[in-house]
Amino acid sequence: MARLNVSDVLKDPDFSSYIFVKRSKNKINNLGRVEQKQQSIKIPATIYPTGFPVGGTTLQRLPEGERTEGLQSVICRTRLIVSFGDMTADIVIINGREYTVIKQMDWDFGESYTELVCKLNAYRNEKANVR
Repeated sequence: MARLNVSDVLKDPDFSSYIFVKRSKNKINNLGRVEQKQQSIKIPATIYPTGFPVGGTTLQRLPEGERTEGLQSVICRTRLIVSFGDMTADIVIINGREYTVIKQMDWDFGESYTELVCKLNAYRNEKANVR
């Protein structure tokens, strides 16, 4: 199998865009309650639809309302968190919709890139608040 370094393509603005990442850290305060501290990070990334297991978007009809689920793949140089210690999974905002990082893989076809699989889990007409 040929090994191709695609770093130049991934850096090209025609193939990448900026996304926002919401990172949360949990801390227990003096009263024994969990406080969540959140920060927003803007990073360059390449986004494309995920091919596994099915990809695309699926509608679920629940008693609480309708919910769509879908997968997106993200390739970036910033290491995002699936879950680690007191940190919760990062949330990636793509086109105003929130996706939770569910899988992280080192990507062999470019220098220091990471491929992420992100899952959409939003109720119908729900939009992310990006600041």
